[in-house]
Amino acid sequence: MKLEPVSRNKSDNSRPYKPHKGMARAIRQAREEAGMPPAVLAGKAGISISWLSRLENGESDIKYGIIRRLARALELSPVELVYRAEHSFGESAAATGSLPSG
Repeated sequence: MKLEPVSRNKSDNSRPYKPHKGMARAIRQAREEAGMPPAVLAGKAGISISWLSRLENGESDIKYGIIRRLARALELSPVELVYRAEHSFGESAAATGSLPSG
């Protein structure tokens, strides 16, 4: 099977997939569900409030180490935070039992 390169047609107005946008929503949603102000989450995760703001607004890429620190501060596993990012939904995956067991 021969793979063809994907052409970037200038007339294609579709937006590129940006995984950090899903993570931004997941972080903000988890923080709000925990009733945690941004300053508290930033402090617990050891990052600045301005960086947290950029992460929550999808303005910055995020590395796994920061995902892990944020997840711990939110009392979640990094897997759940990534799962939330990949599967946009309104309720906690843990609360609904929709996380894969393993």
